[in-house]
Amino acid sequence: MAIKEYLDYIRTNDDSRGYTTKLLQKTVGKVQEVRSDDKMEVSYMMWQLKFQDAREEGRVEGRAEGIILSIQNLMKRMNLSAEQAMEAIGVSKEEQPQYLEMLKQ
Repeated sequence: MAIKEYLDYIRTNDDSRGYTTKLLQKTVGKVQEVRSDDKMEVSYMMWQLKFQDAREEGRVEGRAEGIILSIQNLMKRMNLSAEQAMEAIGVSKEEQPQYLEMLKQ
């Protein structure tokens, strides 16, 4: 029951309900405390922005790794040059030097 109530709070963010567990009552109190403190709210928002930036950076790195693997597979299996492989998967001319450098590493 306690975990269901906690997950329900996380899902709805409804702090007007009368929650019964001590943990959830404490959590709701802390959330309200943060919401009423402008400095803490700004700090939380900055943390959230940094987290979003890190996620986007991870996506970009993952995409680049996937492209490198695709280039390497085409070079190996189809006996293509790096340039031919990049052309085959649609890497722009502007990005090709970047991927050539990554292939050397």
